[in-house]
Amino acid sequence: MKTVFEAFPEIVFADATYKLLDSRIPVFVLLVEDGNGQSEIASIGLLVNELHETLKWFFQTFQKNNPASINTNVFMTDKDMNERKVINDIFPDAKLLICLFHALRTFHREITCDKLGITPQERDQSKVLFEKLCYSDNEEEYQKLYDTLRSFAPSQVMDYFLWKLNYYFLDFR
Repeated sequence: MKTVFEAFPEIVFADATYKLLDSRIPVFVLLVEDGNGQSEIASIGLLVNELHETLKWFFQTFQKNNPASINTNVFMTDKDMNERKVINDIFPDAKLLICLFHALRTFHREITCDKLGITPQERDQSKVLFEKLCYSDNEEEYQKLYDTLRSFAPSQVMDYFLWKLNYYFLDFR
């Protein structure tokens, strides 16, 4: 694992799951992507919980045992703010990104007629535009889609979008 990480330290994908063991303890996995686009395990942690101190120990131990971690530029995570805070504290120069799966899932779950008081058409169009934003091929395309979203989406949708943008991205660079 250490050799793989030394070869590909630039981006680390971090996630935890409870579904691997009967004991239901969190299994924390750190992955890197090799030159063939394949996931390679950089570290596995069997943790007693996901509290701040436990995650701090896990990431500090990873950092201490992997000097190549000074070359890590990006951590891709889910939306767990505790995890993101710990990573930000230990790797202050690394950017934190939320994986596309979690961004789309959260947006689809939160942009509803009931929660935001919008019409089904506004909801559906906002979701389509947000997904297109996520899959933009370049910054120019993103900007055009963002401008379209801004001009079409109800203020409730834009308020939510901008709040999440600030909450997850700008708070962590």
